Amino acid sequence: MCSPQARECIRLGYHPTAWKSARGIVIPKPGKPDYGRVRAYRVISLLYSLGKLVERTAAHLLANHLETKRLLHEGQYGSRVRHSTVDAVAVLMSRTREAWKKQAVAGALLMGIMSAFNNVSRVIFARLGVDPDQLLHARQAYTARMEGRTGAEHSIESGIPQGSPVSPVLFEIYISEMFGYVEERADDKAPCGTKG
Repeated sequence: MCSPQARECIRLGYHPTAWKSARGIVIPKPGKPDYGRVRAYRVISLLYSLGKLVERTAAHLLANHLETKRLLHEGQYGSRVRHSTVDAVAVLMSRTREAWKKQAVAGALLMGIMSAFNNVSRVIFARLGVDPDQLLHARQAYTARMEGRTGAEHSIESGIPQGSPVSPVLFEIYISEMFGYVEERADDKAPCGTKG
């Protein structure tokens, strides 16, 4: 359930800048051979609780809009209600069985996206008719206490925030066009008589 204050922030289109400042905590990844390398560390972003309430409300409203308008591809299972990993596996198994009954070949394309949230281009949202500007505009971050020092605050102009409740929903929007693109390419490359 959403708090009245969070709903009012959404209604007004206002998300206080002070709530969008993240504190980055640098922690070493376990078992790395060389802690002199940057990749041996992970940064965890801590966000203000009040800002997270607004973002959780926005995520809930945005997810409902996407489902109501059927704006996501049917093959997308991440961060969606009634679309779990178990559901995805069940669909894959069912479609594989159907293909085998027809003596056809079944295939699956699995992809991992490195640094997914950090590399999201915000330009895509405008092209898809989504305006998350209030949530993403004027984001700030600073690194807190690495070797006894606190880093300077700086603006974040790209990506979506780690740790924000709205980021998984925004990421689903960001990758939604990819599903149709992959299907079209697979159909184009399929041997004669096996499309569909």
